[in-house]
Amino acid sequence: MSAFQSPSDPANPLAELSGLGLSDWLWAIGILVVAALLGLSAGRLATRFIDKRASTFIARLVGRFVALTFVVLGFVYALNQLGVSIGPVLGLLGLAGLALALAFQDLLQNIIAGIFMSIRRPFDAGHQVSINGFEGTVESINLREVGLVGFDGVRVHLPNAGVWSNPIINYTELGQRRTTFEVGVSYATDLDAAQAVILDVMGTIPGLAATPAPEAFVREFGDSGINFALRFWHGADFAIEWRVRDELARSLKRRFDQEGITIPFPQRVVHMAPPPEDPSGD
Repeated sequence: MSAFQSPSDPANPLAELSGLGLSDWLWAIGILVVAALLGLSAGRLATRFIDKRASTFIARLVGRFVALTFVVLGFVYALNQLGVSIGPVLGLLGLAGLALALAFQDLLQNIIAGIFMSIRRPFDAGHQVSINGFEGTVESINLREVGLVGFDGVRVHLPNAGVWSNPIINYTELGQRRTTFEVGVSYATDLDAAQAVILDVMGTIPGLAATPAPEAFVREFGDSGINFALRFWHGADFAIEWRVRDELARSLKRRFDQEGITIPFPQRVVHMAPPPEDPSGD
């Protein structure tokens, strides 16, 4: 008779089942039922708790994991009450789990990163972000990747592990952003008058926020003129930024023309030096 078939073989984890009574089986079944009920209750509580702080998908995933953990622990405890040696079974499961973890290492990294991102929520679908040098609107978020639609209409699939381990710039999370716009005036311009005109124009631009107040500062003396830096706030969407910049540039040009303020074009002053005298006198 083989070792597996012998009921007295201690190496066989099922060897002692033949000597169990009805009460032993009832205890084991009771343990499983209690573990399942506790798992369902704990899973529901975990789902409700996480659903308030992360996505519904992650909440359900964690809830099922908690419930499954209770069931597995109850199953192991029930086997132990039945006198079954669970050491070899757990060892085999551990080796199988290690092999799967090594085989699907990249996938597991993406899943874990996806869980952390769903809990922290550095961005949501619809936000405009910059990740790993890619800019665009977040289209989808799942446990494996982040779907991004670039501003040029190209769809980009970013693995979660790379997203989580790199800086994330969220342009739209706070609702508005500040932009710096530069404009130059000629050196003959009265800077105080030019600043007053600029601020007056900025106050009339649709989409340019009045609070915080727009600012205009003399930034530098350029090669062809004196450059002003205009700083202002606007809606976070990139489309709003471009509309505001366009209207600001057009309005400044019209107002400068009315006020006689010149926007200098690139120019250079060249001084012609006389040729050197011939020392020989010829």
